[in-house]
Amino acid sequence: MKDKKTKLEQYYIDKMKNKNGGRLPDEREMQENSQALNTALVFGLIFDGVMILYYFITRNIEKTYPYLAQLLVVSAVFALMSFASKTVKPPHTLWSKDVDCSQGKKAFARRAGLCVIESIVYGAVLIALDIYADKKVTGSILYDAVITVVIFSAINITVCEYRVKSYRKYQVRLDAEEEDDNIE
Repeated sequence: MKDKKTKLEQYYIDKMKNKNGGRLPDEREMQENSQALNTALVFGLIFDGVMILYYFITRNIEKTYPYLAQLLVVSAVFALMSFASKTVKPPHTLWSKDVDCSQGKKAFARRAGLCVIESIVYGAVLIALDIYADKKVTGSILYDAVITVVIFSAINITVCEYRVKSYRKYQVRLDAEEEDDNIE
């Protein structure tokens, strides 16, 4: 398999070489740095979540906005980097449950079912938050919950199908490269 580097990757490789006297960090050093960064990120996200929950419970909603912004920025950057990565991972639900990537109506029905179940849980969480905020159950809350479940389901199914198709294309490309390597 050919090793293709983007301009950004080559730029960072050159910078690392200049910084370390022409020596690239070995795999162990890179893994330790990556593990430290991941740990710091997890603790930062947990802190943000705790602060959001604290300010939500104390009904000081305005103070949650900076923490929400941090969570959204981190999530957006993570999503962009996942889409930009060269490798395609097997698709999974938001709860990390593996998705069946085979073709056919049964496989699609299983994927759609998983997406709808997740959307129902999200709708239930939003109902609970609305009830907590308003301290009463109204028809508009239930109407909003149904609309939310439908919209989340449509978005979730669309994203899931996109990931499944991308994974299938990636597998076909890997199989073709493997056949080319076997021929040579």
